[in-house]
Amino acid sequence: FIEHVPVEGAISFFKEAYRLLERGGTLRVSTPDLAIYAAAYFDPNKRFFKEHYDILTENTPSMAEWMTLRRAHMVNQIFRGFGHQYIYDF
Repeated sequence: FIEHVPVEGAISFFKEAYRLLERGGTLRVSTPDLAIYAAAYFDPNKRFFKEHYDILTENTPSMAEWMTLRRAHMVNQIFRGFGHQYIYDF
C-alpha cells in the first residue's frame, strides 16, 4: 500500500510505526521493486513491458487504442496508472 501514499504521508506513517513498535520489533512492508522496472527500461527486447502491455490491453481492450510500448510511457502507466504515488528502493 505504501506506494499509493504520497511520500510525505509515508514518512509520517513510518515515523508513527517506529514509535509504536516494541524495541526489536519488525514492520514488514511490501512494495514494487524499483530495480525490476529500471532493468526493464534498459532491456532492448522490452520483455517485461510487453508482458505488462499484454496484460493491461487484454484486461482493458480500450487501452490498446492509445497505449504504446515506449519505455517512458510504460513506466508511467505501470506506476501512475495504478495510482502509485512514489516508488521506493529500500
